[in-house]
Amino acid sequence: MIAHPRPLAAPGLLHPTHNRTAFNILVNVYEPLVERGPNLSLRPAVAESWYSPDPRTWVFKLRRGVRRHDGRLLTAADVVASFERYLGDAWAAGLLAPVSGVRAGGEGEVVFTTREPADTLAARLTLLPIAGLPESGGGTGPYRYRSWSKDGPVVLEAFPEYHGGRPSIPVVEFRIVPDARERAERLLRGEVQLVEDVLPVDMPALRAARGVRTIAMPGFLTFFLVMDTARERTPFVDQPKNPFRDPRVREALDRAVDRKALAAGPLLGYGEPTTQLAAPGQVGFSDALEIPLPDPAVARRLLREAGYPAGFAVPLDYTAGILDEVVEVVARQLGAAGVRVRPRAADVGEFLSRVESRDTSFYFMRWIQPSQEIHETYTWLLHSPRESFGTMNGGGYSNARLDRLLEISAHERRETERASLLREATALIHAERPILPLFRQHDLYAFSKDLDFRPEPQQQFGTILRRMRWKS
Repeated sequence: MIAHPRPLAAPGLLHPTHNRTAFNILVNVYEPLVERGPNLSLRPAVAESWYSPDPRTWVFKLRRGVRRHDGRLLTAADVVASFERYLGDAWAAGLLAPVSGVRAGGEGEVVFTTREPADTLAARLTLLPIAGLPESGGGTGPYRYRSWSKDGPVVLEAFPEYHGGRPSIPVVEFRIVPDARERAERLLRGEVQLVEDVLPVDMPALRAARGVRTIAMPGFLTFFLVMDTARERTPFVDQPKNPFRDPRVREALDRAVDRKALAAGPLLGYGEPTTQLAAPGQVGFSDALEIPLPDPAVARRLLREAGYPAGFAVPLDYTAGILDEVVEVVARQLGAAGVRVRPRAADVGEFLSRVESRDTSFYFMRWIQPSQEIHETYTWLLHSPRESFGTMNGGGYSNARLDRLLEISAHERRETERASLLREATALIHAERPILPLFRQHDLYAFSKDLDFRPEPQQQFGTILRRMRWKS
């Protein structure tokens, strides 16, 4: 049994409240065409191979004999139907922004055409599991649903005809336990064998417990602050004009936050301070950017120069239960510089709705992109909002130079040139400060010592059951 944070709103792939915790379950029922290996390189999943016959066409050859959970063979038409559904979903459409069409080709092929050369298409597809219609039996993953209810547990059973071989563990139950402390307690009592979304504060007790194994490893989960940089007047600030439009105010916030104190304090050392979204090793990471030293006096001076000698007040929106203590510490740090922050928690659905509708002036967000490069993250979070770009750009940031860098790098096939373009984008974002990356949290795992489980670097995007087995 697994202690899981929240109910699965729907068993299918598309639902407005699906987030990372939902995909912890869904990635076991549905598979992408392409997946990532331990070193983040691309490897076959449902597609056995892929190639690009010309700069604007990609062809994915499906594995032969892949069975759906209803017993039918998966067809190219199933895959096309899945992507056509994705094109109507805001988040998924952002991933498919370069795509102008998808169709079934000959002999189990799926053909994507793009508006311009898109060398990153295969990498984008790793985050889009597929399912033929009807979805209730259209998955091809190593597990299928045994039972599901909207507010209750989800029970999965191993799919005997899985093309990768039947999984070792026959039945897995995801027990819904919203409170993180209670999830840890259930593992300590032996009521569950694995917990998801472990909090740093619970790691010492879990690490000391007999029969429990813990793992902390560098990951891709980055936390950051986002400001409304677009509107002349932003709805939740107690000022006649929007202070976040002034670069001096954004710099003041940057100098007010003590990132190292956050990592050493509420994170208990399970995180690394950062000032960029790109992680070391990702294409787009810049070694030249240093963590700014916190200086509340400099922050107050910058606020005075910007016309806010008494500072200003603003609510800080965030998802309840996601590092609440960190939010409180950030609020105190900003308060010392003159920005009076009132944390405003919401459940994940309400929070994401605020971000997508820009019903917020200032928010704290986490983001994961287990990829070899940072391009897709920048496209979602910082490209000017239009069509399928800037899908999660809740601050409304717009910079024509950044847009151009992202659009050129999307179809630049020379790796060294693409890396240069993305580093330039990283430097531009750092200078403009529309967002303030704070820290990259370690991936934290806690599970029974009876379970043979070896997490991989990208695994925080999904609890991969097929890689688990009992030791005896």
